[in-house]
Amino acid sequence: MKDNLTPKQKHTQSRKEMVYREAIRLFVVHGYDETTIKMISEASGVSVGSIYHFYENKSAILAQYARNYLDTDAVSLLAEPTEANLRNPVDAIVDYYVKVSKQFEWIGVDLARKISDQYDGMWVNENGTYSNYYLPPNLLAFVERAQGFGSLAASTPAAEIVVDLQTGCSGVLFLWITTGGQFSLSQRLDTFLRRILQYYLPK
Repeated sequence: MKDNLTPKQKHTQSRKEMVYREAIRLFVVHGYDETTIKMISEASGVSVGSIYHFYENKSAILAQYARNYLDTDAVSLLAEPTEANLRNPVDAIVDYYVKVSKQFEWIGVDLARKISDQYDGMWVNENGTYSNYYLPPNLLAFVERAQGFGSLAASTPAAEIVVDLQTGCSGVLFLWITTGGQFSLSQRLDTFLRRILQYYLPK
């Protein structure tokens, strides 16, 4: 945990976070291709050499953005399910995806396309199994708990439900990107995922 870091480690982590924040801001303002490591260095106050120590290249920074909003700690909504969330799993799950989608709406279509084009490999492990980014442990655990609670049907394996949701989300994201953001990603996901989840409600 960050609280256990030494002062030197905290300073290093703080500089890395500054690089990350400024890089994403510059990507949004100037575009990914137009943003240079030198620009990131000047904006963050961190030397070019240190930036390359933190990140291999610009692609690594953008990949970190994708991971930050898809990993197990990024979205706390489902991390510690409340009884209210378990009683209304459709609302909780849709809120989860809407919160993630708004981060992609914020960066815009061009950066979202960069992530989609460059980081397909992050969704699948080398052995062909889904990675934690395609089968998020917090979402999987929530679905399992909702099934145990009786608010989602237990007849379908939790992992299958999550993969269906992720596939639906990926499809809507792809359509949003290819149409140049002609519709609200978060609103379309809200509608589409609710339809999917209707199939998994107890009959």
